[in-house]
Amino acid sequence: MLERIKKISPNKDHKILDELIDIQFIQQTIQNGLIDAKGFYGIFHGIWSQLRKLHAPIHDSSWDNWHNSILEQMQSQDATWSKLLPQVFNTFFIKLDQIEESLQQFRQLTDNIINKNKE
Repeated sequence: MLERIKKISPNKDHKILDELIDIQFIQQTIQNGLIDAKGFYGIFHGIWSQLRKLHAPIHDSSWDNWHNSILEQMQSQDATWSKLLPQVFNTFFIKLDQIEESLQQFRQLTDNIINKNKE
């Protein structure tokens, strides 16, 4: 996920992303059962905000609503990592797919315009 996010993010964001999504640290934390809501929220919010900056503004409202629903679930008495983590990461991957597809369509459109102007 980190490489996909970095590929579509400005270079100036790469160092922050590397620090935010420290794969080894996250794996060790989960394996040792040390992940807590505060730590998870920091990672979640960082990824969520980066993807929010990258998608089209028309999606902001639904993306904000999803963020709020995850916060509600995290505060729920019956919240478990086994329910929450797959939902969050699946949604992140779907969002990445959507952003990448939009970028590909934009590139194709601009290539077509450039090629037409060359004729």
